[in-house]
Amino acid sequence: MGSLKETVLGALRIPLTPHIPPGEAATAEVLRAGTGYLVYRRLGWAFGQLVTFLGVGVSFVALEMAARSGEAFAFERPLEIALATFALVAAVVSFLVIQWDYECRFYVLTDRCLRIQEGILSFREQTFTIANIQDIDVRQNPIQRVFGIADVVVSTAGGGGGAGPSHRPGAQMHVGSLSGVARASEIRDRLLARLKAYRDGGLGDEPSHRVPETPGAPDLVAALRELRSEARLLRESLPG
Repeated sequence: MGSLKETVLGALRIPLTPHIPPGEAATAEVLRAGTGYLVYRRLGWAFGQLVTFLGVGVSFVALEMAARSGEAFAFERPLEIALATFALVAAVVSFLVIQWDYECRFYVLTDRCLRIQEGILSFREQTFTIANIQDIDVRQNPIQRVFGIADVVVSTAGGGGGAGPSHRPGAQMHVGSLSGVARASEIRDRLLARLKAYRDGGLGDEPSHRVPETPGAPDLVAALRELRSEARLLRESLPG
């Protein structure tokens, strides 16, 4: 099974290991989805297969009833075999997709960024700069609660590297999810701690409130100081 996985995922160009950002290996922490996430996905797969096989069974019954009523056609049996084969192959493929998606799902957290690798049929890799994080939420539906998992959803400001909030109307937000993780609250706290350390250490592009210098600014300041001095001298020379 391992060689099949490597062959198929290699052809699809799905990475089998997490991508550590360059220069971040020393602080990188690789997080994985919890085992409950795999069980949760398999439960959904089982329900889907139940519906599929019920549909195939209904099709078989309809074909048999047509045959008994004298409405049978030449390719009735091949059609039944094709339906059964398709359902079986689809079940195996979808099961492998769920298993490999779980094994190749990585969440890489460093001092500077969060990287999410996920997906088999549609692979996606997202990188979020810690400095741009705006919100970190833990979301959990009732079924996830049963399996002890949750999603940690991260929202970041689009564009720029500023670490300050950007909640103005129309601001572009990018969203990523660490899906199906166990101890989601701990992971959220770790993200918050990295964000705090990043900002406290001055590593982010914190917004500056200093007025930028412009050409000719020193001359203008000198002129204003001279004018203030002359005004003071004029005031002192006036009769009191």
